[in-house]
Amino acid sequence: MPKAIPMTRVVLQRFGREKPISRHGVRDSQAQTNTSTAANGGPATLPARMTAIARSPIGPKPRSAEAKRSRVTLLITRTRCGCFTAMIRRANEADVPGIVRVVNEAFEVEREFRKGDRTSAAEIGALLARDVFLVTEQDGRVDAAVHVRVTGSIGYFGMLAVARDAQGAGLGRALLDAAEDHCRRAGCTKMTLSTGEDRKELIPWYERLGYRVTSIEPSTSSAFSRVIRVVHMEKPL
Repeated sequence: MPKAIPMTRVVLQRFGREKPISRHGVRDSQAQTNTSTAANGGPATLPARMTAIARSPIGPKPRSAEAKRSRVTLLITRTRCGCFTAMIRRANEADVPGIVRVVNEAFEVEREFRKGDRTSAAEIGALLARDVFLVTEQDGRVDAAVHVRVTGSIGYFGMLAVARDAQGAGLGRALLDAAEDHCRRAGCTKMTLSTGEDRKELIPWYERLGYRVTSIEPSTSSAFSRVIRVVHMEKPL
């Protein structure tokens, strides 16, 4: 049985001219550009001077080595605000409307070839009954979401989505990291995803995160108004 997902808090802070902080909390000696996710999980290049503070699990300090590894600092970057706190947690039934809103808003860019909305309350509810959704929450509002499934030693994520007004904060990358951590703790040895070939901005972004294309095939889904080729990718965990 997969271990419980630790509740985490993500704190994003504006530092002005401070030098960037590395993933492990050490300040980099040279300025660099950070990459975060856009509303649909795509890339957004951010100035290095807008650095971030960390997330860590809420509650008592873990004692086991595995639990300590789950506390690794996660840095995020914010460009258009001062400071806010967002929490990454496992979704429940009360989050269904928020997840539907965020996913449909983020996948609005697919209107050119998709019939109707990306998802519905019925679909999200059914997925929640057997899989996991992770969400980021700020002031009681869902700002980002991702669907995660574990099948034996294989992890899968989909519907990675960030609300328009929360773009550029790195929430998509934060959720993807959390999804990978969840699958790794569940015993998965690789992570998989599928995306439309038309979403050309996503494939290079996933490749920068360690994913590689394994196959491309035509979609058989009736959700599309024309033939779409689906790109399958995977990454070792």
